[in-house]
Amino acid sequence: MYPILLRIFQYIILLFAFLFLPLLANATHIVGGEMNYRCLGNDQYEISLTVFRDCDAGVPWFDDPASIGVYDGQTNAYLFQQLVYWDNAINDTLDIYLPDSCLIVPSNVCIHTTTYTDTITLPFRASGYTIAYQRCCRNYDIVNIVNATGNEAGATYWTHISSAALQGCNNSAVFREWPRVYLCSGVPIVFDHSAIDVDGDSIVYELCNPSDGATAVSPRPQPPNNPPYGNVTWQAPYHLGNMFGGADPLVIDPVTGLLTGTPQNLGVFLVGVCLKEYRNGNLISITRRDFQHVVGTCDRQTTADFDTTGLHCNKNLTYPFDNNSQVVTGTYHWTFDTLGTSTAVNPTYTFPDTGNYLITLVAGIGSPCIDTYSVNMDVRIEAMEIAVTPPQMVCTGDTILLVATDAYEGYSDSATYTWSPASAILSGQGTDSVWVVVNQSTQFRVDGINNYGCASSAFTSINVRQVDALFTTTTIPCNTSLVVQFQNQSTSNPINNNYLWQFGNLGSSTAANPSFVFADTGIHTVTLIAGAGSQCPDTFSMDIQVELRAMELQSIPDQTLCKGDSLWIKAVDIYEEYSSSATYTWTPSSAIAAGQGTDSVLVIANNSIQIQVAASNNYGCSSVIDFNIDVIEVEALFDTLDLACNISLSIPFVNASTSNLGSVNYEWSFDNLANSTAVNPIYTFPDTGTYTIQLIAGVGSLCPDTSLMDLYLPLYGVDLTAIAPQTVCVGDSVWLKVEDLLKNYSSSIHYTWSPNNQILAGQGTDSVLIIPTSSTSIQVAAINSHLCRDTSIGVIDVLAVEASFDTIDVLCNTSLIVPFVNTSTSNPVNNDYHWNFENLGTSTATHPTYSFPDTGSYVVSLVAGAGGQCPDTFSMDVYLPLHGLIMDANDVSVICKEDTVELTVTNSLDAYADWVNYQWYPTNEIIAGQGEDTAYALMDTNTTFIVIGVNSHGCIDTAYAQGTIIYISPTVNISAIPDSIFVGQTAQLVATDDINYSYSWRPDTTLSNYFIYDPIAKPRQSTIYNLAVTNQYGCTTNDSVQVLIRKPICGLPVVFVPNAFSPDQDGHNDVLMIRGNNITSVNMAIYNRWGQKVFETNDQNIGWDGSFKGKLMPPDVYGYYMRCVCDDGSELFTKGNITLLR
Repeated sequence: MYPILLRIFQYIILLFAFLFLPLLANATHIVGGEMNYRCLGNDQYEISLTVFRDCDAGVPWFDDPASIGVYDGQTNAYLFQQLVYWDNAINDTLDIYLPDSCLIVPSNVCIHTTTYTDTITLPFRASGYTIAYQRCCRNYDIVNIVNATGNEAGATYWTHISSAALQGCNNSAVFREWPRVYLCSGVPIVFDHSAIDVDGDSIVYELCNPSDGATAVSPRPQPPNNPPYGNVTWQAPYHLGNMFGGADPLVIDPVTGLLTGTPQNLGVFLVGVCLKEYRNGNLISITRRDFQHVVGTCDRQTTADFDTTGLHCNKNLTYPFDNNSQVVTGTYHWTFDTLGTSTAVNPTYTFPDTGNYLITLVAGIGSPCIDTYSVNMDVRIEAMEIAVTPPQMVCTGDTILLVATDAYEGYSDSATYTWSPASAILSGQGTDSVWVVVNQSTQFRVDGINNYGCASSAFTSINVRQVDALFTTTTIPCNTSLVVQFQNQSTSNPINNNYLWQFGNLGSSTAANPSFVFADTGIHTVTLIAGAGSQCPDTFSMDIQVELRAMELQSIPDQTLCKGDSLWIKAVDIYEEYSSSATYTWTPSSAIAAGQGTDSVLVIANNSIQIQVAASNNYGCSSVIDFNIDVIEVEALFDTLDLACNISLSIPFVNASTSNLGSVNYEWSFDNLANSTAVNPIYTFPDTGTYTIQLIAGVGSLCPDTSLMDLYLPLYGVDLTAIAPQTVCVGDSVWLKVEDLLKNYSSSIHYTWSPNNQILAGQGTDSVLIIPTSSTSIQVAAINSHLCRDTSIGVIDVLAVEASFDTIDVLCNTSLIVPFVNTSTSNPVNNDYHWNFENLGTSTATHPTYSFPDTGSYVVSLVAGAGGQCPDTFSMDVYLPLHGLIMDANDVSVICKEDTVELTVTNSLDAYADWVNYQWYPTNEIIAGQGEDTAYALMDTNTTFIVIGVNSHGCIDTAYAQGTIIYISPTVNISAIPDSIFVGQTAQLVATDDINYSYSWRPDTTLSNYFIYDPIAKPRQSTIYNLAVTNQYGCTTNDSVQVLIRKPICGLPVVFVPNAFSPDQDGHNDVLMIRGNNITSVNMAIYNRWGQKVFETNDQNIGWDGSFKGKLMPPDVYGYYMRCVCDDGSELFTKGNITLLR
């Protein structure tokens, strides 16, 4: 059952692998790695696994943790696994560089690396140990191994620790450098693949097969699969002896580890390198690594290129040159055979004659990278430009010769011509001359092409003359005149505007589209001659019928009628004699009493209306006119306002008459007592009684109207007199009285006063007694026997005055002047006040201020509303102390910064308090006297001193004293250049330089001079130097600076190789030397750009003089490898470029 479940599980894994195959295509892959070990003693071994992944598809994903398996060295049995977690700090991106500085480093190659390191316990084991890390997958585009394209090729990085290695506490040899990732096709490889063995064992280098590993089904086995581990399968024609293919296979020197070869094929290639350690002639360990090289075409920073493709079919010998070079820096130089030169970017050159010339472009002049491009160019004129016989005017059926001429015929060997339209060609098609015949105007085109493929076209026209006479007339429906418009539809090719019109014996015209007025209606013959006077005129004649069909009604003036009147109206057609019949329609039909359908009707209108008459004759022509009938209507009507409770004999009349007239005149008669022409008159009758009123509306118009009314006029209302306003004091009473002026016209009247709560007596009568508590309004409402009503309102003002005052807080006063705050109230407002300050003085101010003679208690009184109807008095005992402080502090000054100054403060009211405490600020500058009226301060800068005093009464005051430093202390900036050095080196101390300063440095034992601003320091240990600077005023400033002694290092900038030298025997920089004063041993090799070693030394005192085998080397960029050991036992390996200058 278990094998079946395992098989199902594998199928599931395969399914997921296929589902996520697109993701794997964009994932990062294994590009190389190696495993090393180091013996720590006591069976402890440090295992180091270095893995390289590509990062051009994104951030590389490293295992976290990585599973390292440990197995028996003979039986391959699994012992245990060690999970090593990824340390993000131990990873880096490889520098992609090329040996030639003129080559461009590709941007799409990215390799990331990390190292897993852990310590494991390996007790002695006679069979030894195999330690392995296994992973999938390698890059699918590796071309020299099988299965890479299916993501099936994995990798195993492993090492074998033999029993001899265990017994000898061996350390595996470690390769010095990781090889370059990117290689240029056709450029030789020269790479130092040597290793370091701390045990001093002999090392033999060889190319070896990389190990295969995990698959996509199980890409990360934990633990790794058991040994033994197979090798990758080489894809033919590649093999271990020729991993790159090509004529110069990859080889490694077994002694030095120098890897050489020349890659030719493009692609990604896998390479394996092994080193074998021998001790006493016995193999004790093998270190394996594999890596991949990307071989591509390397672009140069400078590429010379140009073209003249735009010169095809040129008409002269002037050639523009398009510079397509790629240049970072530098200029250009053009050579035009032996004729001339140019330094322009895109020059133009005129050749003296046709022929073959050598053109050369040198690009990048003045830069380290120069390139040259040459072309043999055939200079000639290739153009074709043809002209053809000019346009002609012919008759239909004529035969014409057309000839084409090429302006550049002498520069070409042959040419062919194509004429169109081909249907008009009689003979000569394909040549430069043809015979044609046309029956209508035609445009001819000739297309020529010469033996260079250059073409040209030309056009000409043959115009055929043709004339056809034709015209029509425009029929104007319902015309009102005998004018006829003629439309000329004649055609002419070419256009001919000569016309002659003949209108019988009535007249003629030469206009293109004439208008002619006939004398009478009837049939008339008209003739048109088109092209009159030309070579081919044409004639056209037509009989036309001339008629007058219009209908037009004369306007009817507006009419005015009285309502109910009638009127006969007649419509007249001014063209009635030209038509045989006509019909008439009058609207609105409701206003037509007789004659509908004829030209005369009887109209009856009760309202103003518009009448329309529409007429049409036997030709279908029509006419419509409108006119108005205005009907005048007047209706007299009036009324009066409600007289039920009237209180006056003056009566207003409301005119409610209606009229459709814009303006109406009226005439009133008031029972023959008086007349009026006002629209809405008011009339005062002599007494109550009945009167006849008459209104005539529309006086003087066609239709006046009269209205009569009998009017009864009583006096039933109530008319109360106004209540006189009263002014009283609070608590006073007053009588109010009202009278009805029409009391004689009613039998009784009742009075109601409000508000009722203030009425003491008289409610219901015309007089009441009230006691108001505040200003108020009193209303009385009266009703008589006719139930008519009236009201009256009276106002009573009650005067209310209350005197009061207060003083502003004098708790901490410093003066005998007291301000008083008047808080009196008065209704209405009364600003009359009288103050008495214990008979010492008076005031009539609203808010007075009074200065008392001394401290003590005083009686102060205030009379509010003094001299008014209701004054009020208020008195208060005022106690006046002097509890405040009046402080003053004097400004002070010192000579120099940090001098001591005495500060003093005085209080003019000191006698009125038991004690005063003084606090001085800023407190950090007060050195003595805090709390006293005299204090001492240490001044560091110009300072404003603040003193705050608090006395026994709790009162506070503040005073200020300005402290000034008379002379400025020295301004000092101090620095050490550099501030960290190695023993034996010096540092320049620099302070502010001023002729008025004196300097004193401490300690002075390691200084060149301790009384100047810029001594040189040469300490043996890290030292702090103190400086005292004094100016001409005797003021001093102190500062310090530290010089650190650096621990010697085996690296930059202590140990380095210069990047340039000039072996020109001028005694300056003639020999390239390794720089460093702590080197014990060294090895340096220098190579030219082709990988050839031109110099090597193992002695720091022996440098390169720029020669090889006795010959001076040319100026160029050379590569170097340098390895050295320093005094502290540490080792440095560096590489780089050296520029040789001459």
